[in-house]
Amino acid sequence: MHGIHWRLTARNLRSNLTYVILNTIGLAAAFAVCVLFGMKILHELSYDRWPDADRLYRVDLAYTNSSGERTLSPLNVGALGPGLQRDIAGIEYSGRIQTVLRVETIAVAGVNHQVDGIMADEEILKIYEFESVYGNPVEGMEQPWSVVLTESCSKRIFGDTDPTGTILPLDADTSYACTIAGVIADPAIPTHLSSFNLISSWEGNWCDNDWEFDAHNVYVKLKEGVTPENLQPALDAYVDPYRNTRRWQSEGGEFGLHLEPVRDIHLFNTVNNEWSVADVQAVPGIMNVLLYGGVSLLVLILAYLNYAGLLFGAGGSRTRQIGMAKLLGSGRGQVFRQLLIEAIIIAGAAMLLAGLVVWLGWDHWLRLLAVPIHEFPAESFATLLMIAVIMLLGAQAAALIPILRLSRFEARHTLLSGGLRSSWNLKGRGALVLTQFVLTSAMLMFLHGMVQQVRLVQQKNAPGFHSDGLLCLSLHEWYTADELERVEQAARSITGV
Repeated sequence: MHGIHWRLTARNLRSNLTYVILNTIGLAAAFAVCVLFGMKILHELSYDRWPDADRLYRVDLAYTNSSGERTLSPLNVGALGPGLQRDIAGIEYSGRIQTVLRVETIAVAGVNHQVDGIMADEEILKIYEFESVYGNPVEGMEQPWSVVLTESCSKRIFGDTDPTGTILPLDADTSYACTIAGVIADPAIPTHLSSFNLISSWEGNWCDNDWEFDAHNVYVKLKEGVTPENLQPALDAYVDPYRNTRRWQSEGGEFGLHLEPVRDIHLFNTVNNEWSVADVQAVPGIMNVLLYGGVSLLVLILAYLNYAGLLFGAGGSRTRQIGMAKLLGSGRGQVFRQLLIEAIIIAGAAMLLAGLVVWLGWDHWLRLLAVPIHEFPAESFATLLMIAVIMLLGAQAAALIPILRLSRFEARHTLLSGGLRSSWNLKGRGALVLTQFVLTSAMLMFLHGMVQQVRLVQQKNAPGFHSDGLLCLSLHEWYTADELERVEQAARSITGV
């Protein structure tokens, strides 16, 4: 019996080749879109999954003005760096990062190399647990004028040699120099921290007691069992003597502290500005999750509806075959299994085709979706496989309705009325073919449009707008209008501007 089932399946698929091809391509397009968008969603959800991520927090400044309005800022005062760890029992480590004063060039053999530097306490290396590649970065950062390079930056400048202990001028034309304290591995996970490849230590303790200059990102790692709710009273008491310092009094308000979970910053937080070490984002990452997830669900529902409709339409042309099988003794269960096998083969072929498309263009798709290849974790492949299995099960669930309807068909219906041919005539089946083709084409065009849009956003090249010809000057907010005008005039006087 099993051999007969497979022979009948092969013959039925060949005789309904148009329906098979359309269904396979339609489902494959939907599966490919969902897998690709699933990759983007998994990337968004994987931000800042550091070791002990549930204990890592950014200390935001909560400012309340004279009208009672409360706003949050990711920047905080410098005195919180060493003070929190020293004076509050529930905090294991506290450290500062700032980008106002930072190293941007280092000189090797008289040649300047551009770097993306940040200034930080050595505790930052303990909070985020960066893996050490060369030297002892944590101990080395305790010394002033020390720097730690990321592995990619070290290889770009020094190759595969250990640069620990190397003394580097910060610029070929100055006498300022720094000592390389060690090399750390590049972050292996996506993080809200903006791109950096060099960390420099503090130049003394000039801001350790500063309660007014809020230009630092302050991070803490809580001790085991400590929650933000338990810690908040201690934070309030710690800053209470400084709430009405000269700066805050002049602005007519007071400040407090708010603990923001590090793993929530990318997904839900947009309180960043030009001095923050966090990547500036127009919308929180959760919006991308909802957008890509909603589009995937819509595409999948449309594909399932047409898959079921086309299966039913194709089955209508086989009612005589089903009726004759019933006359020859085939039971309802046998017909059901026959139709189910065909549906499984079509859905399986569609998934294999979708998988082939994703696999052949893997690196290309990741770049188009703005997902760095090294940041796509291996465990996400298991999640993608689970998504594929769920989509296959969904396709079979969608096929059950037409399969159940057709398996109930009796032989006498064929002899008396010609079966379903009266309702599913050639014109009706032609309409189904056209509908499936249009929706399949629409899904492919949608995917192509998304790819083109992402490419435009990445390249920023359009008529009159070329990314290579743009230069951004970062000007401080305290510049007066006259100073800004003079800067603009000076820039316009430069040849080529």
